[in-house]
Amino acid sequence: IIEQEKIVAFLDSQTSKILKLIEDKTKQMELLHEYEKSLIHRAVTKGLDPNAKMKDSGVEWIGDIPEGWKTILLKRLCSEKITDGPHETPDFIDSGVPFLSVDSIQNGKLNFENCRHISREAFEEYKIKANPKKGDILLGKAASVGKVAIVDVDFEFGIWSPLALIRTNPRRLLSKFLEFYLKNERLQEQISIISSENTQKNIGMGKIERLIIIVPAIIEQEKIVSVLDSETSKIHQ
Repeated sequence: IIEQEKIVAFLDSQTSKILKLIEDKTKQMELLHEYEKSLIHRAVTKGLDPNAKMKDSGVEWIGDIPEGWKTILLKRLCSEKITDGPHETPDFIDSGVPFLSVDSIQNGKLNFENCRHISREAFEEYKIKANPKKGDILLGKAASVGKVAIVDVDFEFGIWSPLALIRTNPRRLLSKFLEFYLKNERLQEQISIISSENTQKNIGMGKIERLIIIVPAIIEQEKIVSVLDSETSKIHQ
């Protein structure tokens, strides 16, 4: 009995230590997540130079922005009209062309594991409206409104109607900059505010087109993307 009590006491002490480590790790992850959000917000709305001269953006929720930056409607910065996937339910098959919906955006990345598949014939029909290419931005517009991911694969796949496809004009707006901008916490709040809610939240294509984007010069976008890529990759190591 005494030996059993010693074992129980030892296990209890080890469990307490493990739980404390888990608690500390959770707090650390929460702090890193908050740091990441503030870092992205600062970089895509104020730039990298803390001493930059500022001006009023004319948009209440944005506030001041660096001189030389512009506020432009998203649709003015795209090379093609923003579109979405088919508003019908395809015939799904066990293997074929991957077919993604908003549930395939996980932790800010596209996840093709356990995704749906459609036939080549269906894909050829649907891609007339929406044919994702590497570098495009996918934005959740129904159910999980506001989820964002950049297309980082070269192979073909289709998208369903809960996803909007955004193809930027690279001479005016880098897709990677837009990805970070759309993940900005304040912009996410605005998306939530302008979304309508019936049985589930959704945001119309017209509202997506009219999202206000803060646009620095391309060379500054490149610098911001480089810094955010570097810093966020450290956070997610």
